Amino acid sequence: MTTNAAIPGPQVPSWQPSEPADEANILLVGDTGFGQSYVDHHGVQAEDLYEAPFGRLRGLLDSSDLVVANLETVLTDRRDSPLQGKRPYLHYDDPTLGTAHLRKHGITAVTYANNHVMDMGEAGFLDTLKNLEDSNILYAGAGRDRARADEPLRIRIPFTDGTHRGITIFAGLRTSEEFDALTGSFATADSPGCSPLETDTATARIKEVRKQSPDELIIVIPHWRRDYKWASNAQRSFAASVTAAGADLVIGHGSHMAQEIDIHNGRPLLHGIGNFVFNSNGRYALMDAPPYSAAVRLHLTSDSTRIRLYPLHTDNGSTGFRTGPVDVEQFEEFYLEALSRTGDSAAFLRGLEPGADAQGHYLEIDLNKDHRARVNRHRRGQSRTLTYWDENPKKIRFDRRSSPNVIVLERELKRQGATIQRLDSGAFSGRSKEGVPYLMMTSSTHHSGVPGARAAKRKSITREILKDHDLSTAAGGFFSSQDDFDAAAALLGDLGPVVVKPMDGNVGRGVTVGIEDSDALRAAWDHAFSETRSGVLVEQQFRGDEIRISVVDGVACAATRRIPPQITGDGTSTIRELINARNDERHHELVLHSKPLDLTGNRLRTLLRAGFTPLTVLPQGVTHLIDHMGSVGSGAHPENCIETMDPSYLRIAESAALAFHDIDIAGIDILCEDLSQSANDENHIIIEVNTRPEVAVHSARPSDRAPQSFPTRLVSSVLASDPPRTFRPRVRRPVPPERLSSAALLAAEFTARDMDVTWYGDTYFRASGGGATASVWGSSTDRTGTAARFAARHDGLTQSLLRRARLPVRRAETPAPEGTRLCFLVAHSRVLAVIDPSDPRRRNLLRSVNQSHRALAAAASRAITGLDLAEVTLTASDPSQPGRRGTVVIDDVRPDPDLVAFAEAAAPRTDIVKTIVDLHLGAAEPASEPAFTWTEKQKGTPAGLKATVVDAARGAKRVTRGLRRRIGGD
Repeated sequence: MTTNAAIPGPQVPSWQPSEPADEANILLVGDTGFGQSYVDHHGVQAEDLYEAPFGRLRGLLDSSDLVVANLETVLTDRRDSPLQGKRPYLHYDDPTLGTAHLRKHGITAVTYANNHVMDMGEAGFLDTLKNLEDSNILYAGAGRDRARADEPLRIRIPFTDGTHRGITIFAGLRTSEEFDALTGSFATADSPGCSPLETDTATARIKEVRKQSPDELIIVIPHWRRDYKWASNAQRSFAASVTAAGADLVIGHGSHMAQEIDIHNGRPLLHGIGNFVFNSNGRYALMDAPPYSAAVRLHLTSDSTRIRLYPLHTDNGSTGFRTGPVDVEQFEEFYLEALSRTGDSAAFLRGLEPGADAQGHYLEIDLNKDHRARVNRHRRGQSRTLTYWDENPKKIRFDRRSSPNVIVLERELKRQGATIQRLDSGAFSGRSKEGVPYLMMTSSTHHSGVPGARAAKRKSITREILKDHDLSTAAGGFFSSQDDFDAAAALLGDLGPVVVKPMDGNVGRGVTVGIEDSDALRAAWDHAFSETRSGVLVEQQFRGDEIRISVVDGVACAATRRIPPQITGDGTSTIRELINARNDERHHELVLHSKPLDLTGNRLRTLLRAGFTPLTVLPQGVTHLIDHMGSVGSGAHPENCIETMDPSYLRIAESAALAFHDIDIAGIDILCEDLSQSANDENHIIIEVNTRPEVAVHSARPSDRAPQSFPTRLVSSVLASDPPRTFRPRVRRPVPPERLSSAALLAAEFTARDMDVTWYGDTYFRASGGGATASVWGSSTDRTGTAARFAARHDGLTQSLLRRARLPVRRAETPAPEGTRLCFLVAHSRVLAVIDPSDPRRRNLLRSVNQSHRALAAAASRAITGLDLAEVTLTASDPSQPGRRGTVVIDDVRPDPDLVAFAEAAAPRTDIVKTIVDLHLGAAEPASEPAFTWTEKQKGTPAGLKATVVDAARGAKRVTRGLRRRIGGD
């Protein structure tokens, strides 16, 4: 072991080896305490405390240049605690024996920020600091004041090639204000204690270190009060925050057991490493906690960093207070538990390499020069692909930072002559070469109606609609409450193997396939409910080929068979290695680079039932089906099949898409027994109608080199003008609905036009009759596009679109004008009503508001292409006067106005619901609100919004003299 050359003094905890070396090994271990306080209470013999418990750990300790432990005791002779009777466990150890044996066992640095540092009061805490200092043992995370407590442990390592490496370790206690009030654990500017390691302060300190030392290895060690529990959401959130700020590694303490291991954006997150030598009886069995902890070794050279995680058996009741490395079976148990609980199984499988050395079994994480695990999860760099979807495929480069769908769609938009304005990573707008505006959120467009899209997301409604159109779906049931498990379990006997999925899920989240027993159903049930707000479907499993057929404007134009994830053994590779090899291949494909094959909990259970583990070598030629489920996002492989499948399935997909009449683009997922055979009522089911289908999935290598037409057809549809509507006049006065709602008011108006209204739930209905069809969800009609609704519900996108239209929007850095806040109901660029939300009388102020403000509200709605009905909120200094620069701003544009409030304000003079439906069904539209322009101040003319009248009949525009810039208008 290299001699500790600590810089003397209590102020700056810093360490470096006494001389340059070829390599360095830093060992970081968990909760450490000799247990003197347990001698009387638990019958532990004093001679067992300080020497014997370290016997099986000698290999780890002796092979390390520096050992950093979490000291979770107080080194003092004091025995009178101010917390006696207030806390169940109080720790203390002999100060002379404690410090001597820390050094004897090679522990020359500690983090001292945990929930036991004040167990013997402030005096005992200060005794401990002094005893550590007198023994030349470095400490971090604690101090006589806040400044010292916040000081990180700094490690500097010189190498024989003349280079240096730096490590900065931040330590602190994460606990509640109530606990601090009880114990006084947190340091202040003039009182001793721990560093609180607050998120905002920690991220700021990390950013400062990263700025000063870009190559520094930054480690954060938080201590949490979570005895024998798995990681909390707060732990995960904190870890994500500090790594986003620049930390490279998080190593948690406080759980007394090894918690989850995650790799997030390439950063290893060891949420809790448990105990080292911690001489209490422990509560592993009582708390149903795995009896394992871990030691973390950093192996550094001048140009490499490796982390070795050594599992330790730390249940003193089983080990006789002799912590030590795990055996082969225990290691496999540790590995499977960690894999089943990680947040990203593909990153875990790739990033943690199992191995063994003289110190024991380990999991190794190899970090690259940026201190990120090599996991193929980052979206950086470029690759090449053939444009198989083109008639004449070309080789193109693509950036992994962009979505494959965006890459394909942007290329096709440019090819068809459209302008493109990027709004964010997956949203863009512009105009066709003919000047038709469009708005897209990947494959979600301004044409695709909100009602149909929302209905398709509710799987129970989808089943009902498909059945109404005589289309096949799986047998099963819908359950809205998690308490209905017994009723769901009863279906197992009637249906056999089942599939459980969230009613409002997508991309395979929360779906479990192939459930055959109650235990598996319970796990799948809880998983599905964790991913839903609406309920869960339990359906009979249908085995067969899963195909995605994409439909544009009622025409099926592309089909892909999803080959379920499976691996075949070569006799030498483990299952883990085979999965990693498959994911390496996927990483270099346009469609699949961000869609690794995951080994979810259900897939892992399937693997174990087959008699395998991820560490098993799969025999030569043996194929293991990882999952029956064919989601490309979770590991399936897409294969073009439109030229080889029976065309009857294309007709079924077209019927399914048309069943949701307002959806222009849909991906229909079908399970069928044999693609080459004609469809009948028994050999297939429709499993999903996806209204935001992947475009790039059809760019996979085709089986017969047939070009895919989906991107071309999709973009052509997006750039087309809206088709004309069939008008139905009102034939009688509508019957007022019993329960007022936006949807009920609209349904009554459609009924008054002799249209049949069919309800699916309380907020969604269809109206049809005389060649006209309409649908409504809440106050969203089918003329409101899904892309428009998405943009209007996200402030960043709304602001971007309004600024691109050069409209006055509220800016954070600019104070809002003082004045009146008004809400405008806008339909088809017409303002139908205006209310002051602060006025309890809810009067319609339409006639009293200056035309310039109405023009501005209409322009705001028009800026979001495809927004049929909108509530636009403005703040104006004086609504009765023309707006001037700095006197009016757009506060918000919302896609779901409350028609009840506006209708009550407008009555009895104006029937706004009638006007809305008239416009929706294509009545001869009156003139829109006037266009408007900003004008600069001229002699005798105040600067303001000047309206120009639009002559709808002749399409002529009279432009106001002094016009500087046209903002909007028809």
